[in-house]
Amino acid sequence: MMKRTRLAFLAALGLYLAAIVLPREQPVDHVTAALDMDGIVEVDVDAASAVDILFTNAAPPRLRYPVGDDHHVTVTRQVGRLRITSDVAGYQALEIRLPATVRKLVVTDASIDADVALDTLVIEAGDDLRWTGDVGKLTVVDGFTQVEPPTSPAGAVPAAECAPHCGLSLSFEEGKIGELAVTTRHSSVVLASVDTIGRTTLTLGKGAHFSLSGATRIPDITLLPHPAEPQAPEAKTP
Repeated sequence: MMKRTRLAFLAALGLYLAAIVLPREQPVDHVTAALDMDGIVEVDVDAASAVDILFTNAAPPRLRYPVGDDHHVTVTRQVGRLRITSDVAGYQALEIRLPATVRKLVVTDASIDADVALDTLVIEAGDDLRWTGDVGKLTVVDGFTQVEPPTSPAGAVPAAECAPHCGLSLSFEEGKIGELAVTTRHSSVVLASVDTIGRTTLTLGKGAHFSLSGATRIPDITLLPHPAEPQAPEAKTP
């Protein structure tokens, strides 16, 4: 009887130690889907939340988002174009990994990083944008192009006209940019490391402004008026 009790005790101890030492299977809390980028040069992301985008050649393209029955993510392909639609809520709930062959992005609120140097990229931004990475030529255009009514006071930007685009930020935080062109009517353009940015052209509306930091030289910046802004009366041709 004593021998059986000892064996039972040892067996129970073995099961206990195994439960502690052996790795447990982690619950699946995210969906990961491969992206077929063959022939794709444009990616259009329509998301209800902020999107985290990484350009890399070190890992295959993919899409990652939380598991849930109350949201949907769809991917559709057209000639040269990939469209991703998501109603997932939450901060940076959608993670997208893309190759350096993409030449155009259409996004809303996005944080974009590149761990590989890009040749050229055009971004149409409908909300806040944060950029980090190296690129030869980067062109950023905000998605708000509504013409201000002529009855607006000079220099004023009615809140109803720029909402929900009032106070948006286009921030270029780190990375070498050979040539940067930004066009916006109402956003704040932030050049956080201006020393690593080459020729810069900012086409700004009356409601836009820019700031820069990290400058140890006079930056090469050209300021242009936004083409959608009404001309001053003296500038109009009779």
